[in-house]
Amino acid sequence: MNIVIVGGGTAGWLSALSLSKNHNVSIIDSDIPTIGVGESTTDRLVEWLQRHNVDMNDFIKKVNGTKKLASHFTNFSYDYGFFHPFNVRDDRDFYDVSKWAYTNQAPVPGLSEFYHHLLNKTAPDNFDGVAVHWENGLVPTYFNNMLGDTIKVHKDTVVDIIRKQDNIDSIVLSSGEALKADLYVDCTGFHKKLIGNDHFESWNQKGQVDTAIAWQEDYDQYLPYTELTAMEYGWSWTIHTKDRAGRGYVFDSEYTSIESAKKEAGVTDCRVIHFDPGVQKNMWKGNTVAVGLSAHFLEPMEATNIEFATKQLDMIEQVLESNATVEQFNRTMYNNAHEIRAFIKLHYINNQYIKTDFWSTQKNSNWFDPIYDELVTKSNLDYIKQTNWEWYDIFSWLCILQGLNITPKHKIDNPALLAKYQLMSI
Repeated sequence: MNIVIVGGGTAGWLSALSLSKNHNVSIIDSDIPTIGVGESTTDRLVEWLQRHNVDMNDFIKKVNGTKKLASHFTNFSYDYGFFHPFNVRDDRDFYDVSKWAYTNQAPVPGLSEFYHHLLNKTAPDNFDGVAVHWENGLVPTYFNNMLGDTIKVHKDTVVDIIRKQDNIDSIVLSSGEALKADLYVDCTGFHKKLIGNDHFESWNQKGQVDTAIAWQEDYDQYLPYTELTAMEYGWSWTIHTKDRAGRGYVFDSEYTSIESAKKEAGVTDCRVIHFDPGVQKNMWKGNTVAVGLSAHFLEPMEATNIEFATKQLDMIEQVLESNATVEQFNRTMYNNAHEIRAFIKLHYINNQYIKTDFWSTQKNSNWFDPIYDELVTKSNLDYIKQTNWEWYDIFSWLCILQGLNITPKHKIDNPALLAKYQLMSI
């Protein structure tokens, strides 16, 4: 199959890495600016890269990367912090013990094998269960060099899109060349140059962050985690790559201005990024599929978007191999996006430390009411399984619930699970 990818950012080059294994791929690495805040990733993204034969030791060196073991949240509940770590066991015992720990108010994050590393600000030697922080601008160059002549790269810009009903017939470049393909992959980010915005479901509402300022600074001591700190109208991030700290403040523009946000963050020289949170109702339309930011974006918290792109790419391959349908792809990815939205929203609901209107509105979202009722009011931990959510495991949900000081309404009385907890948390 002939595939044309439009967009030379991280999503575009991950698409090229994935799809070039079985198809003829061309990528248009245009001058459309990329979002540039995706410097934090997840452990499952690293697993995906390893499955695609990326040498992680070489990769992390070439992209000025560092190892990431968790996200750490400060001031999201009271004035203390809590971890959401990686490296958890994928077995029934682990999840049963996690639920026992939460209902008995024993520390859930301590079950991660990374917990002692987090306390000591160290990282393991291998990449098992590890995520990475990287410099975005170096990632496309790495994959360009890795793929070499296996794909065709057009350093050009799209000037016209010739359509026939729901399909793209060809893409015209500024050079005058017209490219034809069986499938077109839209990796143009918020520009959504191919997929458009006609069927975009916006999630922007009062209390939803929609703007960010970003800057860089030096740091003294490496942190093996992403630091997230609640601010008056959103939250700030700190990400340590090899040579510098990536910093930012993401906020709701309905409550504060860019200048006020700069003042609160204590910066003057920074990049401003606007975004419309939401999801494409159909990420695959005709012979066009949106991957990455053109398909879905909520906000940078928990670094979900790059992993989301890889999940899309895995399922795109299933569709192309006739092991799934386009309808299944659209439904699955749309549902995944909604689960991510619920998980992220949970982080906002119990801030007892900051008393601004932004934080006081967080419980007042009609779409979130049933989720809040089940997980917070009733402590119905089976709700996650009953809803067929699969993006986050129960350990992740419980780390956030416990970190936000949401008290369980009942306890699991099981001496065997107590003994297993004691062994797992040594």
